[in-house]
Amino acid sequence: NIGQRTILPSTFIGSRRDLTQHYEDGMAIVLNDGKPDIFLTMTCNLSWSKISSQLGPHQTPQDRPDLLTRIFRSKFEQLKEDVINKGVIEKVKNYIVVRAEIPKFEDEPQLHEVVLKHMIHGPCGTLNPNSPCMKNGQCKKMYPKQVYQETRQGNDSYPQYRRRFNHLISVNRNVTIDNRWVVPYNPWLLLKYNCHINKEWYRRMSKKKVIGRIYTVSPLEGEKFYLCVLLSHLKGPMSWEDMLSPNGTCFNTFKKAVEHWGFLESDNSIHECLVEASSLRMPYALRSLFVTILIFCEPTNIRQLWDDFYTYMMEDYPSTSVAATTSKTFLYRTLIAKVRSKGQIVLATTSSGIVVTLLPGGRTAHSRFKIPINVEADSFCFISKQSDLAKLIREITTIIWDEAPMTNRYAFEALDRSLKDILDCNAPFGGKIMILGGDFCQVLPVVLKDKTCDHYKIIILQNIMRIGDGNEPTKCDDMVKVPHQIEITWEGENSIQKLIRDTFPQLQSHTWDASYMVERAILTPKNEDVQKLNDIIINHFLGEERELLSFDEVEGDTHNLYQQEYLHSITPGGFPPHDLKVKKGAPLMLLRNIDPKAGLCNGTRLLCRGFFMNMLGVEILTGHNIGKRSFLPRIKHKTTESAGLPFVLIRKQFPMKLSFAITINKSQGQTILNVGIYLPRHVFSRGQLYVALSRVV
Repeated sequence: NIGQRTILPSTFIGSRRDLTQHYEDGMAIVLNDGKPDIFLTMTCNLSWSKISSQLGPHQTPQDRPDLLTRIFRSKFEQLKEDVINKGVIEKVKNYIVVRAEIPKFEDEPQLHEVVLKHMIHGPCGTLNPNSPCMKNGQCKKMYPKQVYQETRQGNDSYPQYRRRFNHLISVNRNVTIDNRWVVPYNPWLLLKYNCHINKEWYRRMSKKKVIGRIYTVSPLEGEKFYLCVLLSHLKGPMSWEDMLSPNGTCFNTFKKAVEHWGFLESDNSIHECLVEASSLRMPYALRSLFVTILIFCEPTNIRQLWDDFYTYMMEDYPSTSVAATTSKTFLYRTLIAKVRSKGQIVLATTSSGIVVTLLPGGRTAHSRFKIPINVEADSFCFISKQSDLAKLIREITTIIWDEAPMTNRYAFEALDRSLKDILDCNAPFGGKIMILGGDFCQVLPVVLKDKTCDHYKIIILQNIMRIGDGNEPTKCDDMVKVPHQIEITWEGENSIQKLIRDTFPQLQSHTWDASYMVERAILTPKNEDVQKLNDIIINHFLGEERELLSFDEVEGDTHNLYQQEYLHSITPGGFPPHDLKVKKGAPLMLLRNIDPKAGLCNGTRLLCRGFFMNMLGVEILTGHNIGKRSFLPRIKHKTTESAGLPFVLIRKQFPMKLSFAITINKSQGQTILNVGIYLPRHVFSRGQLYVALSRVV
C-alpha cells in the first residue's frame, strides 16, 4: 500500500507491452513469410562443463544467474548460426529429422544416454500424480503418447510420430519408461548441445487473408476517435455533411453523429429504447420490456424511467378516479368483491382499529385470529381445532391484512404456526393466500439462500442410446458412414446451396410465415459454420437489412490495451455477434434467459417482427407461448473463464442471433419437421449425430 503505480514500457523485458510488441512483430513476419513449419525450443543444461567449471566452492548454478545467462546466450547464438546460416536442418530434410524413440544402446550409445537424460517427459499420470503437467487428473501434454509403427498426420496440426513398441527401460528403481514418454527431438542438435531441445513439425495451415498492423485511435483522443468510428462503419460517405447527418439531422460534432448512427452506446440509449417501444402502443409488451431493462441493462435512474413511461405502460388498465388517500382501500374492496363473487370466502383484517371500518366485513387481526396481546417468539393463537373459527379458517381461500408492516413479526409467526396446525399443512400459513398491504419500506427483505425443500425424482436410463445401438459397422477411429440415401454429394459451394434449397424451399415466398420458419433448420456442429450458413441465407432473404452493432469493452482496461477492432472480431460461445444482421420475418434464436415464465428462455426460436436502433420486436415460435410478441433491448454479456480469453469481454448487444442454421447442441430438445445437416468436419462429441438425426418427427 505504498509507492506509486507506473506502467512498464515495452523496453522493459517481460512487461505486458513488451510481449504485445513481440507478438505483433511475429504476426508481421507471418504475414510476409507465411506460418512456421518448425517449432524449436532450447533449455539450458545446468551440467554443461562451462558452467560447472566456473562455480566456486559450495556454489550451485542457481547462485550464478549471470554465468547461466552468458553461457546460454553463447550457446543460443551458436544454435541460430547452425540452423539459420549453416542450414543444418535443411540439409537433412530427406532423412528422419524428428525422432520420438529411445535409440538402441548398441547402435547409438551416446545418443541413448542423452535422450534418457534430457528428452523423457515426466513421468506423470499414475507414475507421478503430483507432476506439474497434471491437470484434472490428466497430463496437459497428453503423455504417454500412443504407439505407432509409422509417422502419420494427426487430426490437427500435430503429427503422430513413430513410436514403436519397445521393452521397458528402467530410469530409476521406481520408474520404467518406453517410447511413449519420449519428447520429439533432433539427434544432431541434441548431441551437439547436450541439453533439452524440443523440435516438432507443424502442418502448414491454409493461407488466410490477414491485415498487418493497423495504428488505431484511442478513445482518449476525442473527436479523432469518433471520426475513425464513422469511417470504419459508413460505406461511401459523399461529404462531411453526409457523415454528420444520420436520418437527415445534421450534428455539429462527430460524437453526436456516432451516437445517433448507433455505432457507439449512447448515454440515453435506455430512454430512447423505451421511447421507440411506447410509440407502438402495446402496454403489456412495454411492461415486459421495462422489467427486462431493470434486470439486464443496469439503469441508473429507475424512478425517472418509471415516471416518464408510466402512462404508456398502464394504458390497458382501467382507470378509476379516487382520492389518493383511498386508492389502497379501493383496491382492497375490488379484491374482496372479486373473490366473494366466485363464492369463495375472504377474511379482511388490519392492524389498526380505525382502518377496520373501511373494509367490508373487516376486523382487527388480533380479534379475528385471537392473537395474544403480549405476543412472544413461541406464541400460538388461541384457536382450538374443534372451534367454529377453525372450521371457518378451513373454508377460506384468502386473507387480507392491511397495515401489515406495523405488526410485530411474532404475530405473523404465531398465525403461521396456528394455521399450519389447524390445516395440517406445512406450507407457509397453511397454504392460504396472504395479501399484505401497507408501507413495505418497513418490511424486512427476503432472506437469500434460505432453507429450501429439495425434492428430486431420479430417473435412471436403462438403455444406452447410440447409433444402431452400437452395432453398426465402423471404419477407422470408430466412425460410422452415413447412408447414401440421406447424403448430398459434395460439389463445393453448389452442395451448400442445394442443402439450403432443400431445407428452405421457396424461401422468398415465406418471408413472414412463422409456421414455415419454425419447421425448418440446418444443423451443424460448430458456431463458425452456423455463422457462415446464416450469412448466406440472410443474403437471399427478401426485405430491408439492418446491421445492429454491439458496444464492446474490456473490464478494467483503463489503458485501452485492446483495440475496438479486435474486440469486434471475436465472438465467444453463447455471445451474439458484433454485427447482427436482421431482416423483418427472419428467424432468430434467444441466447439468454430473459423471462422464462413468458417463454423467453435460452434457445427459444423467435421471428423478427420489427427492429429499431435500441429495440427488437419479436414473436415467439416455440414453447407454450407461441404467437406471443415481446420487445427485447440490448443487454450486457460477460465472458467467463471457459471462454479462454485473457480478459473479461463485456458486449452490449441484442441477446440473439439468426437461426436459419443452429448448432446441434442448441437443437437438443426441439422437434423440427425439415432438417438439413451440414457436416464440413466430423462431429466432435458423442451423441451429436444421434441428436441431429433424431430432430425430425
